[in-house]
Amino acid sequence: MYNIFSFEAGKFELNAPGSTRRYLAVLLLFSALLYLGNLAQPEFTGSDEVRVGAIGAEFVLDHQWVAPRLNGEPFLEMPPLFYWAEALSFKLFGIDNLAARLPSALAAIWAVVVCFLFAGKLGFKPFTAFCAALVLAVAPQFWGSGRSATVDMLLASLTLTAVFGYYCSAVASPWRQKIGWMLVFALATGGAIMTKGMIGLAIPGAAVGSWLCCDNLIRRRPTWGNWLLMFSGVMLALLPLALWIYYLNRELGWEHGGKVVLITNNFDRFAGNHQDHRESWFYYLRKLGEIFQPWQVFVWAGVFWFGRKFYRDRNRAALMLLCYLLFPLLLLNIASVKRMVYLLPTNPAMALLAGGFIGLLLQGEITWKNRVLAPGRVLYWLGFGLGAVAAVAATVVMVLPRFLTLRTPELQPLGFCALLLAILLMWLLRQRQFGRAATTVLLLFPVAFLLINTLRAERVRSRGIFRTAFTRIAADLADGKELLLINPMERTRGCAVYFLHRRVTVCTPEEALELQAGNPGRYLLLLNAEEDFRSRFRIIRTYQCRKDRFTLAEIWEKKL
Repeated sequence: MYNIFSFEAGKFELNAPGSTRRYLAVLLLFSALLYLGNLAQPEFTGSDEVRVGAIGAEFVLDHQWVAPRLNGEPFLEMPPLFYWAEALSFKLFGIDNLAARLPSALAAIWAVVVCFLFAGKLGFKPFTAFCAALVLAVAPQFWGSGRSATVDMLLASLTLTAVFGYYCSAVASPWRQKIGWMLVFALATGGAIMTKGMIGLAIPGAAVGSWLCCDNLIRRRPTWGNWLLMFSGVMLALLPLALWIYYLNRELGWEHGGKVVLITNNFDRFAGNHQDHRESWFYYLRKLGEIFQPWQVFVWAGVFWFGRKFYRDRNRAALMLLCYLLFPLLLLNIASVKRMVYLLPTNPAMALLAGGFIGLLLQGEITWKNRVLAPGRVLYWLGFGLGAVAAVAATVVMVLPRFLTLRTPELQPLGFCALLLAILLMWLLRQRQFGRAATTVLLLFPVAFLLINTLRAERVRSRGIFRTAFTRIAADLADGKELLLINPMERTRGCAVYFLHRRVTVCTPEEALELQAGNPGRYLLLLNAEEDFRSRFRIIRTYQCRKDRFTLAEIWEKKL
């Protein structure tokens, strides 16, 4: 096995010159396996992926690129940047799950690379920067969002790029470099705004604004040049939003366009005028035990370590790390609308703190007085425990299909690979070949995550999927009949557009009766429940997709 790392004198290092490029190449390969492997699975089950996929598909089907629409109706909850990226992917690869999730996967890979570069700019050695990027790549919430067709991963990637760009601008010396990095900050912030609204400005703005204020207070003098760069970047970042709202108002008018984007779906949500996802101010504090597992303990160890470093040395990089996490987290706590996924843009900050602490620990720059807790000894037993758990889990996965009749042939070869890697890891640790053992862990992670994804896909399949239902509905429509959606939910409209590749008429039961009276036998109806319509409609087939129940029906002839 090629030995990427060496473990000499109690610390990890790379075994070759040009270590930064080598680490970056390993990160790219590792991230590609982690985020692009079997990306089409599992099938869409939640409302978010179906809705976002349908909006991106409508851009392709209707060839209009200004107002996002869901089954013909304007849907302005978020600006269109992610939908545009998804529509481009659909044009290149067709309307399917792989193309729908590809923008998120590429954004996740980009975030891992930027995290590595940002760590290097903060003064981390290449191995410590590699640890920070690796922690981000394998964080469960980050990995799950990077493999889903939702806007949150693109937002997290762009906010990270914005903070990185501004920090590089602030610490650069020549003004040419300062302006160049300021343009990176403006471009990334503008993209974040065009992805999810003003939160795309609030998160990087809170991070860099608080850092600049604290830095100026410590120096006891304002750095007017850096303030000018920040405000110039913000003004440039708002230009794409202003241009999009101008064309949106021309198409929909102020009441249905700009007002909805700027006021209803930004400031009203922050202030609590929306009733959805409202939580108490301490919601995220209660969820701290769930955020960024299993690395959470290293996050707060990193907060303590870099906080002490800032207190002792007035280190600007340590201050940036603290501001990047704490002030956006405070801002999100103040907002009345809260969900766990809204914390995704803080994941890179947590990874920099946790990975920085882990890297310093592994390189021997953080020492333990207690020899029992020495890094080498702790790593040895952690690696052995990881190998043992992986071996047991792989064995269980290999025998699952025999007992549970799972229809996933990928499980057994993946389980066999995981078992071999786990055994190899334990053997290498016994031989004290820690560098090769670290390389084996890198190979074990993608295999383990692919196994988890395969088991998720099987679980989704067993609980029912939207694609099965709408594939059969498409077959029912093949003889020229037309589908009507009766008082549909949001995800029902999204499913119809995404899986049928066309808009579907939405109406009430009374309107369906009138349409059928003019064209007897032409229409099939899709209902969200059957109980209230038994007297009017004849049930053809019922589908159960997780908690959703769809009923395909037609109108009784005697009711015409």
